[in-house]
Amino acid sequence: MYKTYLSKEPVVKFGQNQWTIRGGVAEVGTQYCTQPVTVYSNGNSVELLHNGKTYNAEVKNNIARFSIPFVNGTNALVAKSIMDSKTFVDVMDVDFRLVPNKFSNYKDEFYQLNVLLGSKRMYEDKKQSIIWIPEKAYQPGSWGFVGGKPYQPKTKYGSLPSSELDIIDSENDPVYQTQRVGIEQFKLDVPDGKYAVTLHWAELESDKEHEKLVYNLGNDKVKEDISDRVYNILINTVCVEKGFNLRARYSSEKAVKIKYEIQATNGKGIAIDFEKIKGLPVLNAVQVRSI
Repeated sequence: MYKTYLSKEPVVKFGQNQWTIRGGVAEVGTQYCTQPVTVYSNGNSVELLHNGKTYNAEVKNNIARFSIPFVNGTNALVAKSIMDSKTFVDVMDVDFRLVPNKFSNYKDEFYQLNVLLGSKRMYEDKKQSIIWIPEKAYQPGSWGFVGGKPYQPKTKYGSLPSSELDIIDSENDPVYQTQRVGIEQFKLDVPDGKYAVTLHWAELESDKEHEKLVYNLGNDKVKEDISDRVYNILINTVCVEKGFNLRARYSSEKAVKIKYEIQATNGKGIAIDFEKIKGLPVLNAVQVRSI
């Protein structure tokens, strides 16, 4: 942005150019997911080629904005701007991981789904080349959560969209800093087959003392009563965890992940149920991978 304003030389450059692994849910009845692409330039307009198709946009306040229908796999982007009778170019390849909306309409073989519960944001784990996508409510033929609400820690002036804790035993805090509280089920209408299901937790309600963060400017989290959560976890009606007590078994603020191998049969998909015994069940993230 600064270079487009201050440089006397022509500039055309993709914004978010390190966000090369993206993901999203296919829009209803399509095989693509539309996401924004920005190009910074000090020219008047930008032509953008996406997998050979051309889009054009005016440059406003040194930014050209596009809505691009990303498809599964490699998406080749080329930005062009003509300035001083010369064409200036920037290129970017995006590896897009398209997730089915309805599995029956998905043309590619389903491989993996990584979902952040209680979250509206995406997170790229560059080390493992994984893109985490936001949760969504379950719909028949698709996937998603049933019941509960996002965890939003209370502060003196409202609430926060996620925890600010430094999670123990994880380099990927964003995976564990949100959760769905009171979740009843996570359901996926996947095709018959064998799957690895990995559930992720971190107990975010903690009575540990922490140094106050300067950027909160007095809007610190309000302490609430801490109580145990005890619940059963069933996958396709089989109890895989009986009397699961996250805090008692692992303590608070600690990343926990448990993997289960599941066989989906008779067109019933995968149903992960949370049976409340005491307190409200929670889930921070879920991964499902075809084996």
